[in-house]
Amino acid sequence: MISANLECLQNGNPAVAETSDLRFGTQTRWRLDHRSISDVGGRLAAAQCDLASAVETALTSPTDFPSWDTAIVAGDKVVLIADPAAPQIDEVVGRVAEWFLAQSVSAENLAVVVGHSGDEAAEAIRARLTSSGVNINVQLHDPDDTDQISYLAADTSADAIYLNRLVVDADVVLPIGCARSNSALDGLGCFGTFPILSDRDTRAKFYRLDQLRTDGGRAALRDAASQAAWWLGVMAAMQVLPGGEGQVAGITSGILETSSAAVQTQFDQDWKTSDELSDLVIALVDGDAAEQSWLSVARAVFRATRNAKPGGSIVVCTELADLPGKALRRLGSHTKSQSDIENQIRKSREDDAIAAAVLLDATEDYHVYLASRLRRDTVERLRMGVIESEEQLQRLAGSLASCAIIRS
Repeated sequence: MISANLECLQNGNPAVAETSDLRFGTQTRWRLDHRSISDVGGRLAAAQCDLASAVETALTSPTDFPSWDTAIVAGDKVVLIADPAAPQIDEVVGRVAEWFLAQSVSAENLAVVVGHSGDEAAEAIRARLTSSGVNINVQLHDPDDTDQISYLAADTSADAIYLNRLVVDADVVLPIGCARSNSALDGLGCFGTFPILSDRDTRAKFYRLDQLRTDGGRAALRDAASQAAWWLGVMAAMQVLPGGEGQVAGITSGILETSSAAVQTQFDQDWKTSDELSDLVIALVDGDAAEQSWLSVARAVFRATRNAKPGGSIVVCTELADLPGKALRRLGSHTKSQSDIENQIRKSREDDAIAAAVLLDATEDYHVYLASRLRRDTVERLRMGVIESEEQLQRLAGSLASCAIIRS
């Protein structure tokens, strides 16, 4: 269910102001002056919740599902699935783990599996649990480790479904995911198990722009993810609604249909904007190091293309420090044609293939700029311009008639 704290998000239209505060990462604060600034969304970014109360409510009063303590019996193996993109995931998982231990689940029978590329999140979760005297297994999923992967079932197309072995062997599985709109780049549903905890070939099959760019393609992938969750026996999940500055705006909990509907209602209200497109769209990526990733950049660019005029400018503001991977580096090739690069990225199994595909596509139709902690030449090789300061952003904005800001 949605925490009561989110009631403040029910009303209001996109604000128009002459001066706007731009907050991204964990430390960066810029200001922008412009004669026509519109905020796209932002009410979730302004909301915060009482995390302890929200977790307690999500566990004891999920929507259309009994309290989680009634779903377990003595000796059950319980696995929590942690989406590293969820805000304050260490604190959320810590409180959930403590709650299950208080329900007489033994430490030996409780484990956490953190989604792939969640190194920082896994370390933060371990530190949070250790600080409260909780000693349970925290595993970082590796899609290349065959010892971690187990066959689950065949889907309706007779394709094998592979998932993390700890999850497959569990008696009770509780996914704790980052809530996303169905219109988001990777809005693949609320169960957070598939393809996040699958093998690399399956992940590569899902994270392809030709499938993710359309509503129908994402809907088909959500159906496949839900089918995998059904085979696993997952009936309900928790979703963490991201607020501003890496905080939690609220938590939903319940069965697939009602939980997904509640989340989409919040996002539909938050992203309600005018039909006018802007000459400049500024997308802010806030949160800690786990959120400052190339996938977050791809999500921001993908979202911004829906608000920018054709041929317009997109600026993504981050504290990104990760060097581009193999797929992204293909964008800098001077010896291959555009179609050759596109084909290579489409066939890539690398983690950054979807980010490379999004940037390749966007830079064909828009002027894309990146504010980050990377070297200028590193960014420029990826076909993007560089914004290094508040003053540079102000000069760019001053040359354009309209500006929209997307607050993550």
